[in-house]
Amino acid sequence: MTIRTAILEDVKDIAEIHVKSWQKVYKCLIPQSYLNNLSISKREKSWQNILTNSQTHTIVQKIDDLVVGFANFGQTRDRDKDSKITGEITSIYINPEYWRKGLGTEFVEFIFKDMRNQQFTQITLWVLDTNQIARKFYEKMGFQPDGATKTDVRENFQIREIRYLINLI
Repeated sequence: MTIRTAILEDVKDIAEIHVKSWQKVYKCLIPQSYLNNLSISKREKSWQNILTNSQTHTIVQKIDDLVVGFANFGQTRDRDKDSKITGEITSIYINPEYWRKGLGTEFVEFIFKDMRNQQFTQITLWVLDTNQIARKFYEKMGFQPDGATKTDVRENFQIREIRYLINLI
């Protein structure tokens, strides 16, 4: 297993993992009609834009020659946090066929090291309030809810998210 910076040739794999993960993780948490309409080709365009224009860092995990997961992180986007010292994990997704194999832990440990090297002293992330699997995972990694919440409106439903925080020092 290797972790490396994502390249444009990874976009299709990233998009497929993103869509498949959403369809599995968020089943019963958000409307099935929304999940059924997720488009790999739209996600490809979105990730192509992120890899070319974003100031965030995207990494992929490979087993042999197969991309099995990706993560995206950078400075916090939250206005109530100092972006000079606070990083944010914006996404971690792993192909559902590779869940429960320690890949998420390896991603988070890699990100911790990278963020420390960039002089960040804390990391935040947002997680769906009803996503108990993710919440337990992040808590196991040392993250704790910091009290901040937000609600995103998607088509005909809302997503309530909770912010998690970990201090790196």
